[in-house]
Amino acid sequence: MSDSEIWEELEKWMASNPDMTGIRYKEITRIAGCTIFYSFNYMGRKRGIIIRIPDKSGEYQLPPSTKGFEITYNRLVSGSSDSELIIQIIKEEYNDIFSTFCLDLIRILEKVSETRGIIDETLNHLKKWQDFMEKITGTYLTPNQRLGLFGELYFLSETLIPVFGVHTAIRSWYGPDRKQQDFLLDNGMGIEIKTSASKSHVSLQIASERQLDNSGFTGLFLHYIEVVETSDKNKTLNDIVDEIRSVISVDPETARVFSLKLLECNYREKDRNIYSETGYSVSLEQTFQVTEGFPNITGRDLRDGVCDVKYSVLLAALAPFRIDDLIFRNIISGSNV
Repeated sequence: MSDSEIWEELEKWMASNPDMTGIRYKEITRIAGCTIFYSFNYMGRKRGIIIRIPDKSGEYQLPPSTKGFEITYNRLVSGSSDSELIIQIIKEEYNDIFSTFCLDLIRILEKVSETRGIIDETLNHLKKWQDFMEKITGTYLTPNQRLGLFGELYFLSETLIPVFGVHTAIRSWYGPDRKQQDFLLDNGMGIEIKTSASKSHVSLQIASERQLDNSGFTGLFLHYIEVVETSDKNKTLNDIVDEIRSVISVDPETARVFSLKLLECNYREKDRNIYSETGYSVSLEQTFQVTEGFPNITGRDLRDGVCDVKYSVLLAALAPFRIDDLIFRNIISGSNV
């Protein structure tokens, strides 16, 4: 049973017992003498995670409740020395984020061997997610953002996962981290993805003087994807997310990392109905290698004091630098160097 199904089960039980109040919870695991529960607070409809601690070491310094999270620490009664750290999500719209938070927390706690470490790691983890929650916006992805994310996921699904496997491919995706290039490979190669729904006089928007600067790379590539937006929902953003999740489901750790990266892109489960309205059909893919003479601007071209450069490159001007797809795959995989 998935974590979401556990919370849904708790919610249904509370709904079928309207006279019940307070919190309903279910044990998930035991780590370092602590018991971890998922909970549902009927008042306010709050999902939560409870860490029950067999500890007499006193109170802990808790971070304040912030956007999304509510934190409490209680001593149990009836002569028990146990205490509970309770973390609840404040709004239902954050349920998808909270699910990922809990899975991530349990993964970290499984490496801890002492009770005190359970609390310390939980509070450290909570602080990082509180910082992350401050960056989360309530708005859904714009059409251009959806198009860009589709292109990155399409490349991930159709090229990198077949070449490297799910573990390496997902970890090479740095687009959500706002790096200069969307993919950074362990062999020192970088790949920037550009996706367009236009067919005529395509110009590619380059975000900075570093994006197409091959200094320090063993190889740098620009991969262009042209799509046709369709009303028949040919392949939606949701579809490609689900396809990748299906492929990587055999590797829970990689699935967790993928979910985190989607959140960093502001892809939220609550917005899936919006993203199901538009389909994409890939009509063209081309790969270009950034080598001598490539039409780019780099830091070496700039005078002192010039920075934050943005410019455009005509797709037609890149023809001399195009490489065959098989050659590209051989280069990045190390089969042909």
